Amino acid sequence: MARVLQISASYYPALKIGGPITAVHNLNKILVQKGLDLTVYTTNAHIDGPITLNNQTSVDGVNVTYFDFSTALDFMGNTGWQYSPSLKKALIENIAKYDVIHIIGLWSYPPLIALRLANKYKIPVIISAHGSLKPEHFATKHFKKSIYYNMLLKKQFKKTVFMQYFTQDEALDTQSFFKLNSKYIVIPNGINILPENEQIVNQHTGYINLLYLGRIHPVKGIEFLVAVLDGLKRININVKLKIVGTGDTEYLNSLKLLVVESDLTDRIEFLGFFDGEKKDRILKNSNVFVLPSYNEAFSMSILEAMSYKLPVIISDKCYFPEVEKNNAGVVLHHDVGLWLKAIELIVNDPEAFNKMSSDAYVFVKNNYDIHQISLKYLECFNYLASN
Repeated sequence: MARVLQISASYYPALKIGGPITAVHNLNKILVQKGLDLTVYTTNAHIDGPITLNNQTSVDGVNVTYFDFSTALDFMGNTGWQYSPSLKKALIENIAKYDVIHIIGLWSYPPLIALRLANKYKIPVIISAHGSLKPEHFATKHFKKSIYYNMLLKKQFKKTVFMQYFTQDEALDTQSFFKLNSKYIVIPNGINILPENEQIVNQHTGYINLLYLGRIHPVKGIEFLVAVLDGLKRININVKLKIVGTGDTEYLNSLKLLVVESDLTDRIEFLGFFDGEKKDRILKNSNVFVLPSYNEAFSMSILEAMSYKLPVIISDKCYFPEVEKNNAGVVLHHDVGLWLKAIELIVNDPEAFNKMSSDAYVFVKNNYDIHQISLKYLECFNYLASN
């Protein structure tokens, strides 16, 4: 089986970044269990608390080395571009030992230096951009990213063997926008699916708990949910919203103030960051998941919610039309009136709600089981190593 070196700027337990960190680590655990010889090189960016630096350590069975990084380039961001001389030194010494280099993300130093060295030594590369090359994301900080891409990445991309995308739409949009001729494969994120007999049955009881679970950031559109809850209150639809997550402190404080000013403190509750058993409990005690994001790459929270039999109401900017096609939820524009109608329908039609709840679980189980997803990665790694 192929020897794979995975490179990312941040890695588990950097949970404050959001769902992708956990998704990558969960996948890696399964890959190692299936026999893949996998090593992770990363930095200690976004990790609170002590951690072993510059020496390999086992994280749930995955061999990980966290390298320190310089703060000399803080002007490029709050973690200084993750510029790490120690990571570069380790790559120069060891990269030739691996059959495949798997790069996670792009807009930081570790992926860049790994890509350069892999191309220098003619080692096959697969890049998982995690939505960072989507035209909508590239438009954010467009000036900086354009310079960075054209000066540092474009030449390297011409040599890159493989790209990995979450969806076919992401693949087509990215390949066209950047005029890439790279081969690519579409592999979505996967999640651990609990057996159905371990699930609490999400039955309509006449009272609906809405759940937002994710990073607290303006791009997530949480203030839109406040407007929706205000509208529901005005038409006497009695639902509550629980907001679970951490992130942008200034934005969070503005949301709390907005809730107070809207007189919705009895309907909207901020619970902070949940993980493990606490997250499991809140998912089991909720009825409907909501995500009005203005720009989403591939939301792990949507998958998690459906795996707990929660119908999902999401924006069209989540780029997940399959949700509605499979009766797992509703996909809507950012129109408060449309969201009010969707929630009102769920409240008033228990039969439709229960069917959607069941269909959500079937959809995610059939398409996003992490054990099945891992087999696609193994096949891809072995193909690259043998070619």
